[in-house]
Amino acid sequence: MYDSPKDQPALAKLISFLKLLRWPNFLLVFLSVLVGAFMGGVFPLWPVLIAGLSASLIAGGGNVLDDLIDLEIDKINRPFRPLPSGGIKLRMARVLTYCLFLLGWAFSFLLGLGAVLLATISSLLLLSYPIWWKRKGLIGNLIVSLLGGLAFLYGGIAVGEPKGALIPALFALLYHFGREVLKDIEDQEGDRVGGKMTYPLAHDLIASLRLVTLSFGLLICLTFLPFLLNIYHLPYLLAVGLGVDSFLLFLLRYIWKRREASKWSTVNGLLKLDMLFGLAAICLGRV
Repeated sequence: MYDSPKDQPALAKLISFLKLLRWPNFLLVFLSVLVGAFMGGVFPLWPVLIAGLSASLIAGGGNVLDDLIDLEIDKINRPFRPLPSGGIKLRMARVLTYCLFLLGWAFSFLLGLGAVLLATISSLLLLSYPIWWKRKGLIGNLIVSLLGGLAFLYGGIAVGEPKGALIPALFALLYHFGREVLKDIEDQEGDRVGGKMTYPLAHDLIASLRLVTLSFGLLICLTFLPFLLNIYHLPYLLAVGLGVDSFLLFLLRYIWKRREASKWSTVNGLLKLDMLFGLAAICLGRV
């Protein structure tokens, strides 16, 4: 059965909103919170779902704000995005930003003081990131990476067991950092026009690739430690070795051999997909 012409604009609008929220990131944040709670050793469903929704809404608000601030840059780097393509009106995007941040922050009050504090810190970082930190090179990359790790910690705090979330939080920080630098390499043309001073613009391609290699290389080495220290067990080691470490080694070889940033959008998409393998490997650490 075909959609009527009247239904198609509504569907297109929904798809534009999902793209504006960056729905894969939205989902990954939600899953990261769940994994952080799971690694705490207890898993009361209700507070974990609230925490996942709270963190995802706050992250979604940050994504929309980032697109609003970077509109001129995205006209060069990502003209297909909902705002530069005209799929979503600017006024609607501004209203959506406020709603997402406020709802996400409000949900944190159902989880206790620690969650409220972490939600407030995360919101402030996301609000200031596209305005200030994003143009500060590696500091901006570190903030995004830190926020990726805090999602796990948020899940641990929601169930009162944050210690179990520390290892996946550290892994996420290193993973996101390498990915952020790769994205900066890919986005140099638009970033230069927009006046951003990213690491690849301040240095050269080789220096940037070395930084990516350092981040991913350190992550690969650290993934063995939980097994060697008898914190995580054999199923984790097999999963992280085959699903994450092997992929990262292949990726590093690929980007060093083919230094064409125009082809790296696929690389970043695969990195996002590989996060799911990382989340699964972490969960197997409890087996």
